[in-house]
Amino acid sequence: MQHYSRMLRHGDADSYPTVKLAPSGYEDKRYGWVNKPVFAIMGRTPKAMAEMPDTSVAKDMDDGIPF
Repeated sequence: MQHYSRMLRHGDADSYPTVKLAPSGYEDKRYGWVNKPVFAIMGRTPKAMAEMPDTSVAKDMDDGIPF
């Protein structure tokens, strides 16, 4: 979100940041190594090319019930 806010401040409101989920972590004194996900910034995608998710009730209820 900080990267996207920085993009907006610098006048790049026509694109979204492209991210990749990457593994990371930290060392904890009690638990040892603790895994933590990181969103690595890979680039930018124009908003016109980004797909909008279908959030309709019909799409949410279209899963099949096995008989």
